[in-house]
Amino acid sequence: MKRILSLLCLLCLTVVCVAQASELTGDQRSAVVTKLSSASKNLKGLKADFVQTRTSTMLAAPIESKGTLSFMAPDEVRWSYTSPQSTTLVIKGDNLSVVTGDGRERKSGNRMSKAMATMIRESFVGGSVFNERLFSSKIYDEGNTYRAELKPVRRDMQRMFQSVTVTFDKRNTLVQRLELQEKDGNATVIVFRNQKASR
Repeated sequence: MKRILSLLCLLCLTVVCVAQASELTGDQRSAVVTKLSSASKNLKGLKADFVQTRTSTMLAAPIESKGTLSFMAPDEVRWSYTSPQSTTLVIKGDNLSVVTGDGRERKSGNRMSKAMATMIRESFVGGSVFNERLFSSKIYDEGNTYRAELKPVRRDMQRMFQSVTVTFDKRNTLVQRLELQEKDGNATVIVFRNQKASR
């Protein structure tokens, strides 16, 4: 009897978990894409804290970094790491520069850094996240959030990223979580907290 009850409980939990994440299609999907794109395009500024976790096949353990983010419309992002070391990435358009703790600034030509910078910027600006020429996408309703699973269409992006997952808060339409799965098995997960937006 205990086994049967345990199996029933497990089955109920499985049904609940499956029910929480349903893929949006047709008019529902179009409405959510319009809502998220419109909200991000109307975003004038944003400040947030973040925790970034980097896993790599070359590392024995994940590396955790913390910092602050500030976005200023139309296309400027300041990505400031406070730990484990002080470094600021300044993203303006498709250009990326790095400001070290001692104030020295240098332009970055690193392809991966620029691609990540563009993805981060576009997650807030909203221009390219749902652009079908750049990504094929699926959107899931998860109760309090929308989860967008993106697969790169362009070859240059395919060489770097296997997938990109963006999680949006339903209430304020802001990005809660960004996950970048790289082609080589490495991954970066960024969780945003204490967000303050101006529209």
